[in-house]
Amino acid sequence: MQVAPADVFVAAASQVEAGEYFIWLAGCNDCHTSAWESSGGTLPTSEWLTGGRRFNGAYGTTYASNLRLLPENMTAEEFVEMMRTRTTNPPMPWAHYSTLHENDLLAVYAYLESLGAKGDPAPPFVPPPAESPTPVPTSAEPTATPEVTPAPTATSVPEDQRPLPPSNAFIQAASPELAGEYFVWIGHCNACHTTDWKPTMPKSDWLTGGRRFNSAGGVAYASNLRLLPEQMTEEEFVQMMRTREEHLPMGWMNYHNLNEKDLVALYRFFVSLGPKGEPAPPYEPPPSSN
Repeated sequence: MQVAPADVFVAAASQVEAGEYFIWLAGCNDCHTSAWESSGGTLPTSEWLTGGRRFNGAYGTTYASNLRLLPENMTAEEFVEMMRTRTTNPPMPWAHYSTLHENDLLAVYAYLESLGAKGDPAPPFVPPPAESPTPVPTSAEPTATPEVTPAPTATSVPEDQRPLPPSNAFIQAASPELAGEYFVWIGHCNACHTTDWKPTMPKSDWLTGGRRFNSAGGVAYASNLRLLPEQMTEEEFVQMMRTREEHLPMGWMNYHNLNEKDLVALYRFFVSLGPKGEPAPPYEPPPSSN
């Protein structure tokens, strides 16, 4: 079984800042903050992580939980244990978090505690109908794209209220390649960019692309990240991560302002894996309306 690199974690001026940076790296707001995508990642932190998105699939109907209420419901030690062991209710990518450094799990808890409680609990999980012929997966990685309810539209946010990741935070590791690999675990990149990914899959098969995403905006395919170093330089990759916005569900807004060290580390991890596989199919725009 593959595990996250040991002795790698987010370094920051404080535990709370490390936890906030982790939230950006993991894209937690994509699911756990209503209107995050429609706001372009500009909602103030006071509105973060109160839950909201609903996911329908063969596993049933599940709701992104209100993370702001977690510190009221469990201790830091219980939170770490949950992140280490829980596997139920996809599409939450539990397998990516079970072997992360304890420093980071405790930092996330500290950050949630710092935000304070807000909002109501998410509705309970609804299992599929008993007569459903489709077995309920125990893995956190559904192989098909889940049906997701549209997020509410966000109101405009003044420029001076738009959040940015802590500027002094970064992934601390013995090498850029290890930091990049840890980035892949935190960002659960394999969930989309590796076909049928499981923790038992060797790294030699990671990140060759595969998942197809259908939406009103067209059809997008998770790209083959193993081919990126052949297509662009390190500097061009960093620039892309800083500026690109098209083709959701890729959470570009989460990565625009990360520490450049971490974007470089991610690129160098791709280099270390080497090229493999074929390019993903091109984006397909929606049919023209008549």
